[in-house]
This record gives sequence, C-alpha cells and structure tokens, in this order.
Amino acid sequence: MPKIYAILGVARDAKLEALANVKDIAIFDFQTELDKLLEVGQEGCRQIGNYFGEEYLKKDGSLRAKKLWKFVMSDFHKLRIFYHVVEPILLNQLQNLKDSTTYEKIIVLMPGLLNTTILNKLDLVFYLDLPIVGPESDIVSRAFLKPKEVTNVVKSIATLKEQVESW
Repeated sequence: MPKIYAILGVARDAKLEALANVKDIAIFDFQTELDKLLEVGQEGCRQIGNYFGEEYLKKDGSLRAKKLWKFVMSDFHKLRIFYHVVEPILLNQLQNLKDSTTYEKIIVLMPGLLNTTILNKLDLVFYLDLPIVGPESDIVSRAFLKPKEVTNVVKSIATLKEQVESW
C-alpha cells in the first residue's frame, strides 16, 4: 500500500515546481481533480446544483463557473461550504488512486485542510507557507489557514524540494 504525503498551501505552482524532477510518484492534485469533477454530468456538478441551487447550472448541465466563484469567493464560510460539498468525492477519488497505483508514494497537493479528519489518511503533511496574492487573498488565506495539527512548515520552494527528495 502506498504512503500518502500531502503538501498544503495555496501556492499550487510552487508545489508543482518542487515536484518537477521527482520520479516514481503519483500526484493527486486537488485543483485538477476538482476541475474534472465540475465538468458536465460529473458528480461534483450535480452536487453543486443540489446544494447551492440550479441557478449555478446552465440548461446543458454545465456549471455557471463565474457566477459560482463570485458567490463562493465573497465569503470564506461559503468557500468552506463549497469544499465541504466536493471534498468527500475528491477523497473517494484519492482512495481509488491509492487502491490502483503501482507507485509507493502518492503526493497530494491541496490548498489546505478544511476537514481535519483527512489527517488520519495521510502519512506525512507539509504546509508550504508562502504569501498569498490576488483579489481573493484575504478570503483564501482565512479559509485555508494552516491547521494546528500540521507542524511541518516550509517557507521556500527550495526547502520543499529538499523535503520531497528525502521521501
């Protein structure tokens, strides 16, 4: 059974950069998987419609992404609720990867832990503590605070690369 390592923090590109030359790992990127989950006809798209209302879905079943993001990003509690709706589906997909991969390590890239019950499914968790910039930086930083249970904090891409290479 593979070990599951998580790298938390909203600096997705930095996390991908740190993993660029690492071989023999499976990467589970929550953002990429979330994008797939929100495609027409997928479970996440249906859940969004059920939970937030049909006004966030077009007639063809696709997501009214701009409208949803504007709503969700207006308040960090709404963002947390959004992740509460889709996170169980994403965790199920992670379990499927764990059950099917031939790699010994799975690296999970997540913006943060909104539900700390996932901690018992992870073998090691790191938090990449880089500044958040952008129009929603305040809401994002409040929604994805480093959980107190996570004590492994790295403050640079170089340090993260060193950690990843040591796994």
